[in-house]
Amino acid sequence: MTSMNTKRSSLSRQIILYVLSFGVVCVLGTGGLLTYLTYNGVKMDAQDLLETKTKAARLEIEAYVDDLKRKLNYLARIQGLTDMPHPVQDALLQALLRHNRAFESVFIASPSGDIVSRVNAPGSTSLIDITGDPAFNQTIHTHTDFFGLLHIDPDLGVPVMALAVPVRDTSNKVAGMLWAKLNLKFLLYVLSDIRIGKTGYAYLLDNRNYLLAPTGGSNFRFGPVSSTDLPKIFQPALASTARSSPYKGLRGERVIGTMDTILSVNGRWRLIVEFPVSEAYGQLRRMLWAMLFVMAGALAIGSVLAMVLSRRFVRPLRMLTDTAHKRGDG
Repeated sequence: MTSMNTKRSSLSRQIILYVLSFGVVCVLGTGGLLTYLTYNGVKMDAQDLLETKTKAARLEIEAYVDDLKRKLNYLARIQGLTDMPHPVQDALLQALLRHNRAFESVFIASPSGDIVSRVNAPGSTSLIDITGDPAFNQTIHTHTDFFGLLHIDPDLGVPVMALAVPVRDTSNKVAGMLWAKLNLKFLLYVLSDIRIGKTGYAYLLDNRNYLLAPTGGSNFRFGPVSSTDLPKIFQPALASTARSSPYKGLRGERVIGTMDTILSVNGRWRLIVEFPVSEAYGQLRRMLWAMLFVMAGALAIGSVLAMVLSRRFVRPLRMLTDTAHKRGDG
């Protein structure tokens, strides 16, 4: 009798084990597949958002800089600009300043380095050694446009850049330089307006690896990024495509990010947008925890069902065994 009870108990345990094993495989397989699909979906959505925001900001910066370049080049293409009377030159330069407040200072220089005409915006100055300036040497000797380095103007306290183009005389020969100092405070507005969740941010790096990043309000950070920090910012994941893996970002936290090149300044600026992983994948983490609770609940319910089913399966066998045992004894 004891042997028969042991066999019944063993059979019951086997049925419970088989049902539970099947349930675990189904639940874990389905949960794993859903987790994988959800993770890839969230990651793709976050990267698509970064790409869209980065491209929009890049186009806005390029459009603004291109507009400044067009206005300066339009004035420079006036044949005989260098031979016009000084009052006419001053009037044209003043009109350029009135067109866009980004022009802080504009002047025309002769091939010998003399300032022929100069107009400054109120509160702005531009005292430089023309003959030793790279803009003068490139514009006069190579007849090409010059883009200066991004720097902070000590008087204005904002990012500025020099732009110089060759100007021509009545015979359409290069006879001087048209130079302008551009107020690039708008860069801070564009970078600040890039909204990526609550904690995402954007910044610029120039060809010298100088950083320009808003830090809240009218404050900003500008300066060189050390070579030891560059590998943390530029991981191989930040290539031309935005399908990057998390890396250590500018502020020292793990982020996902994208990088784009500003073509209006001959590719000297790189726009980088970063999104902390803690926020980007926060919804995914909450979803994973919910799935774990659901899976645990499913396993608990499966265990109860397995016990109930095993008893139902074993009861007929038990009755058949008892009957056979009684007949054998009789």
